[in-house]
Amino acid sequence: MRSEKLRYTPTVILEPSWPQIYSSETVTVRCEGSQSLFVWRDGTLIRPSASEYIISRATEADSGGYSCCNVSLSVCSDIITLTVSLIFFPLTLLSCFKHLNFYVSICL
Repeated sequence: MRSEKLRYTPTVILEPSWPQIYSSETVTVRCEGSQSLFVWRDGTLIRPSASEYIISRATEADSGGYSCCNVSLSVCSDIITLTVSLIFFPLTLLSCFKHLNFYVSICL
């Protein structure tokens, strides 16, 4: 019985596989291991009866722990934590954009 439970344990996968992305990027949370799966974020059902959840234009609110469960909710995957960070531009790059008309050759 235990080996059968392991065989049917759902797995949660991030595509791309990075646990940290930047705001406005797209990531897919995919469940594998069973026909009917549910996607959860921090204990809340976010996608009923689907094996994938696509987050387009991610925001910090999409950060959290994602897991997948089978349809009876008796077996769930380990939790994968996704962190969505604000886009960060180095100060020198921002300065280059600000003065693009005058300093293109210096910034490049």
